[in-house]
Amino acid sequence: MAKFLGQVGKHVVQDLETRDINGLPMFQCQVCETFTRAPEHFHNAACVLNCRNCNSLRGSTQEQPALPAGGDPYILLHTCPDDGNRWWQFNDHFHLWKQVTDPDEWAVLVRHGYGRRRVPALNEYE
Repeated sequence: MAKFLGQVGKHVVQDLETRDINGLPMFQCQVCETFTRAPEHFHNAACVLNCRNCNSLRGSTQEQPALPAGGDPYILLHTCPDDGNRWWQFNDHFHLWKQVTDPDEWAVLVRHGYGRRRVPALNEYE
């Protein structure tokens, strides 16, 4: 059962009272369904319920891959041009995207070159 923690900006924050695979706590906005590992990270994400680009990335699958608005299918980091939310394509084979709300996590991804264009090998997906 989730526990209501209050509001952070427009976000209505709840503690999911569960841990992610790294053992860190999970928090979610009841309005826009953004997940974070710390309530203060909600300050780094816009609370937008109907952003077509973000909803597309959030629901991206291998069967229905999302192409970031104004983006490139081979880029692994994307900043939404509509609301500024940051996204990481953590699995480019299955086209799975994760919203990045932690500024330290974003800095690590950029530092390790995930912002560069990735071109798959010719037979990589056969």
